[in-house]
Amino acid sequence: MYARAAKSWKVWNFRLANVTRYTVGVIAKEITEKARKLKAGVAMEKLTFQSSMKRWLIPRYKLRTATKTLCEREGIPFTEVPATGTSIKCNRCGYLDESNRNGEVFHCLRCGYEANADFNAAVNIAKAAIGVGYMPTLKEATQRPQVPMNR
Repeated sequence: MYARAAKSWKVWNFRLANVTRYTVGVIAKEITEKARKLKAGVAMEKLTFQSSMKRWLIPRYKLRTATKTLCEREGIPFTEVPATGTSIKCNRCGYLDESNRNGEVFHCLRCGYEANADFNAAVNIAKAAIGVGYMPTLKEATQRPQVPMNR
């Protein structure tokens, strides 16, 4: 009956919007609850574009906005960090190169550090939020740094 009246898409879109809204709310609450229990702040990448996460239906900007709103209500410090270079910079030595990341694995060409790429990016975001180390500008992120040769 819905297919004949072209209502099936409307019903599906309505359900999808409700599920997305509910999921974003639940995840934002979990993040703020964990921050409150640990007496810590929340740091997220500054996302200025509307996009869905890979393989997920949760829009990143909605999650960031919901988390920021809940943190403000609860009095939890919230920091936005520029996303430039967070996934291609080594969190141990600071070496910045696009070839460091290969899919889900991060491998530093300078110090040999190997870890999950998302974990490496999260550590870089946390360091930038508390002011440890530097975050590269767009120009620095695209340039290949000079590596000293060992003799």
